[in-house]
Amino acid sequence: MADRWGNFDDTLSVRTITQFRTIAKRYAETMDFDYVLIDVSPSLGLLNRSILTTSDTFFMPTNPDLFSMYGIRNIGQSLKCWNSHYDSTVFSKLTHMQKALFPNEHVKFLGYTLYNAKRCSEQELGMAKSHRNFAEKIPDETKKWILKENLSKKVSNVITESIGEKAVWYSHNTYPSMAQKYRCPIWNIPEVELDPDDRGTVSANKDKYVATREKYHEFAKDLLKRL
Repeated sequence: MADRWGNFDDTLSVRTITQFRTIAKRYAETMDFDYVLIDVSPSLGLLNRSILTTSDTFFMPTNPDLFSMYGIRNIGQSLKCWNSHYDSTVFSKLTHMQKALFPNEHVKFLGYTLYNAKRCSEQELGMAKSHRNFAEKIPDETKKWILKENLSKKVSNVITESIGEKAVWYSHNTYPSMAQKYRCPIWNIPEVELDPDDRGTVSANKDKYVATREKYHEFAKDLLKRL
């Protein structure tokens, strides 16, 4: 990957860097998908750089903690460097056909969503004070570090608002791990064939599992409005 980024005169390099976008477009066409989501790790290495810079949009899940604050700053600074590199170096070397493999404009930031916060109804924002302190700072950090050229018109007025507002802010405890184990949405877990060790726990919390459906739909609706 490092060799490919250093040689945009080579057609193979262009194809390698845009491969995730090419695969996503093929899936969309074959499966009749409107959108393709790619989950990336919280790093800014060459692989994630290739995915992010060849995507149309992205959003950031953010824990209410110091590391998410750093993450917002780092992605903002990286986008600035990547945009400049594309504009000054990459696109000047590409043929018309090669440029067609890339998005028409720089990747657009759809926003952030808080998650995994500890609920505390007695505190402002309904979360524990230690989490609230960071939750209150994240909107300003986002506005400070994300460039206007990486914002779409639909997002510019809501950039400081968490996607879905409070819909998925709070911790779902072990529910996501259970969803991964049974390879289904959280709200469908009570309906699948469960291991004997899980049946009692899931049965006792069935209503809570099912209730997550409405929350994630609320989040998804807000996300779609930003596209």
